Amino acid sequence: MRENLEAERARRGMTKTALAEQLGISGPTLLGYVNGAPIPSNKLEDMANLFGVSTDYILGRTAKRTPPRA
Repeated sequence: MRENLEAERARRGMTKTALAEQLGISGPTLLGYVNGAPIPSNKLEDMANLFGVSTDYILGRTAKRTPPRA
């Protein structure tokens, strides 16, 4: 399970439906991502940009929320 994705959604006060709509995906697709299904790179980048976090944070590879500086 991708707890960080759910944590960021909750921090923003977004419903799962609202997040799915924002990302242009269906609710079941979002649920799949939360439960560990592969996330396409473009959607992963969309999530990271929306939440202002790194893709590694979304994937649970790091606890650090801040994306690396370019």
